[in-house]
Amino acid sequence: IPPENIRLDVDTQSLLTLVAMNAGQLQASNAVLNSFVAEVVSNAALPLGKGLWVTDAVTGNVKNALAFSRAKTIFEHNGKAVKGVLTISAVNDQINETLARLLDDEVQNCPLVR
Repeated sequence: IPPENIRLDVDTQSLLTLVAMNAGQLQASNAVLNSFVAEVVSNAALPLGKGLWVTDAVTGNVKNALAFSRAKTIFEHNGKAVKGVLTISAVNDQINETLARLLDDEVQNCPLVR
């Protein structure tokens, strides 16, 4: 993930804020279209466990890209912890290896995600 697509210590208690920040950053990097942003902010994020959530969209993907945002403090959304959100733009399977690595327990326990 390029450094400009990573936001740490975001001062928010809103899952939607983290999602919108990620979508906006992907759009700023020309990885997605407006339709992607609209779909991502209107659909529910998926909790993966350990406070990590994921969002993506079927439409508006221009290139493979990832954005990550982490809240300054853990908060809850619908009774589940929120530490950070990973937003995925995918146009082909080349991104799968990166996603598999990011979902690995060892990687999820690194300081970036904690």
